[in-house]
Amino acid sequence: MTGRLEGITALITGASRGIGAGIARAYAAEGASLVLTATDGTRLIPVAREVRELGPGLVRAIVADLQDPNERRRLFEQAGQVDVLVNNAGVLGQAPIALWRTSLRSFEEVMDVNATAAFDMIRHMVPAMVGRGRGAVINVSSSVGAAGRAGWGAYSVSKFALEGMSQTLAADLEGTGVRCVVINPGGTRTDMRAQAKPDEDPNTLPSPDDVAAPFVAAAAGELANGARVNARDWLTAREAS
Repeated sequence: MTGRLEGITALITGASRGIGAGIARAYAAEGASLVLTATDGTRLIPVAREVRELGPGLVRAIVADLQDPNERRRLFEQAGQVDVLVNNAGVLGQAPIALWRTSLRSFEEVMDVNATAAFDMIRHMVPAMVGRGRGAVINVSSSVGAAGRAGWGAYSVSKFALEGMSQTLAADLEGTGVRCVVINPGGTRTDMRAQAKPDEDPNTLPSPDDVAAPFVAAAAGELANGARVNARDWLTAREAS
């Protein structure tokens, strides 16, 4: 690795498994210091131990339930100065299911974690970034946040909300030195994908580590404010070369 993220501290939500853990491994290998958070400490702590061995940066694990506004504030206060916020935490809710069959409770839970918590982390952390004149918010979206598909229910709605939030934030950030970037990993070999597509062969999908490259580029300042990137395009380009 090239040390592209040395001197950068990144906070990654939903870091205990899947894409969040893949981003954490890639960032650590590039020299970043990390604040990793997730609801399940039994999964989060082993990931933190693993990534500490990959690079020179400091790695901290903070267990927090992002559905709880008080927990989000505690996370912000304990995290300290953060240069890169990766809003990766997400829940699938009831899927596959038709939207009109989704319960209100499930809909609210999905929106809470996937959209409201992302907004609250932005609200807490972006002012300090703007004050320093540098930093990045990286929002993890989905193909179903760009085009609705049957069966994805509240998850799709939440990702549409995240996409709109990202566009608005990017416009607000113009000229501040802070960037907002959206990355769509595409279908990836994760537990969430298996839940949504139980008949799909996971071996046909890239791993979370395979889709981490654009997240490194975004944290390193190599993607412009307002960019929306499909990780699969990076994989295709790498395979072509």
